[in-house]
Amino acid sequence: MDEQFINIIAPVASSLLAAGITWLVARRKNDAHVRKTDAESTLLELRGLRNLISLWRSQAGDLTDEVKRLRTELSRFTVENNELKDKVSTLSLENHELMDEIQKLTDEVMQLRKSINQSNS
Repeated sequence: MDEQFINIIAPVASSLLAAGITWLVARRKNDAHVRKTDAESTLLELRGLRNLISLWRSQAGDLTDEVKRLRTELSRFTVENNELKDKVSTLSLENHELMDEIQKLTDEVMQLRKSINQSNS
């Protein structure tokens, strides 16, 4: 019976041992594959981030150039605006002087008409 038991158990035990070893090897291979896939995924993410950073840097440079251009344009418009304010102020002063002159001439014309009317009567 011992021999029969050994004849039955030996193949079963060797099958179980082979299955266990196969399982361990397969598990290690799967773990290595998962690690490799994770590393590849991380590498792809890092490449994507690098491209994104490059894009943002480029856009930041473009925006910086645009800000510089707009500041220059703003300075030019500020100077032009100040010049126009000075012109408006000068023209406003001249306008008041002319209005005063017109008023004086109108008063003088009125006086002359009165004089003419009195002398004709």
